[in-house]
Amino acid sequence: MAIDFGNTDYKSLIANLVAAERSSRSSIVVSKAETYGSKVDALAAIKTTVSSLGAAAGKLDSSLDFKKFNVTTSTDGYANVISTGSAPPSSLDIEVVAVGKPYRGLSSFDLGGSASTSGTFSLTVGTGASEQTIAIAGATSLQDLASQVNASVDNPGVRLTVINDAAGSSKLYVESTEIGTVNAVTGMSGTGDFGDLGALDTTGFDAASSASIKVNGVTITNDASNTFDSAISGITIEALKATTGVADIPASVQVDVSRDKESVTAAVSAFVLAYNELRSEIREGLSYDVDTQSAGTLYGESRIKQLERELTALMSNTFGLTGGDFTSATQLGISFDKAGNLTLDTDKLDSALDTDFNEVVAMFAGASSGQGVTEGLADVFADMADRYSQFNGYLDSRRTALLDSLDQLQSKQDRIDLQLLGYEAVLVKQFAALEALQSQIEGTSSFLDSQFNGTD
Repeated sequence: MAIDFGNTDYKSLIANLVAAERSSRSSIVVSKAETYGSKVDALAAIKTTVSSLGAAAGKLDSSLDFKKFNVTTSTDGYANVISTGSAPPSSLDIEVVAVGKPYRGLSSFDLGGSASTSGTFSLTVGTGASEQTIAIAGATSLQDLASQVNASVDNPGVRLTVINDAAGSSKLYVESTEIGTVNAVTGMSGTGDFGDLGALDTTGFDAASSASIKVNGVTITNDASNTFDSAISGITIEALKATTGVADIPASVQVDVSRDKESVTAAVSAFVLAYNELRSEIREGLSYDVDTQSAGTLYGESRIKQLERELTALMSNTFGLTGGDFTSATQLGISFDKAGNLTLDTDKLDSALDTDFNEVVAMFAGASSGQGVTEGLADVFADMADRYSQFNGYLDSRRTALLDSLDQLQSKQDRIDLQLLGYEAVLVKQFAALEALQSQIEGTSSFLDSQFNGTD
């Protein structure tokens, strides 16, 4: 009778045995690696959100962030009014008496603009202490002369253009780049082929003139520019067109400069949103479901618990001027809901801005408000965000520790893999011996069968 071992697939059997051993020995390592990897990713996400909160706080930690104004004019096109941020809210009546004009003149010349020429050229702008002169030697044509003057670092504030007429003669058009008589061309001369450039004809051009405006009845003149940047502190006025009061032209323009409370409200809203996004991420990361016994990715992380406590504590602090009307966030309309998120009452914030704008600035911006306050709400949140999100900060240090643990787990897995290679080699050797034994047994079985059959 033959002994039948069947067609055993030893390779598959060995592979299954090694896989079972790997699963048994590596399961804890793999589980820990997955947990640590998830924590590393979650901490990176928290770091990004903390940075966003810091950036939102940064929009409120300087008094300059609050010094924004809306400027509205009754009629466009006559005066451009810009607030630089230090102006008080005000109403202005602006009359543009005159828009300043630059000097303009035309000089005739006999040679064509591209003809070969030689000689020297000199041009002077202004008089007395403000006089400036440019001299050119070696120009090869009238066009070359104009190009050299226009490109020169010594250009006193003029622009030269060559105009060629149908008769073949050329004219040199000269224009000051700034308005007023102080910037007018007061002298021009040439030698050689440029000798005829001395006379400038201003016929048909408006004479160089100064700009003049009236602000609430006060006359202000500018001899050099149409821009008035010192008439009112923090406000720049550019004269565009005279308000003559004739026909449909207004006699003056009414300008209202008011604080841009909308931009402040938008910045505070952005801060509240960034705060809530961070609280939401933290809440999800630290969560634990008793029913399903499932934990959030960051469950048990002490750094994140510390961050959560700090977020609540900072919002509960007092800020601003000692004895002032506004010293807490709730007085500005920022409060907690039942879930621990922030809510913003924009009407309450708007009312606070109307009541005492400077106190609100002091409460947010702290020291930069210039009101003797050491730190404001935005300051402490910006500092907190920096501690947690900066390079090698609180979150980075924890991520580094987890990454080190991952490296250690990888080293442990490498050792297990090496041991499994040895285990596999032993199995291969054992099954090879078994296979040889099986072959021997099968041979013996066949021999016995033949003997028994022969006896029969």
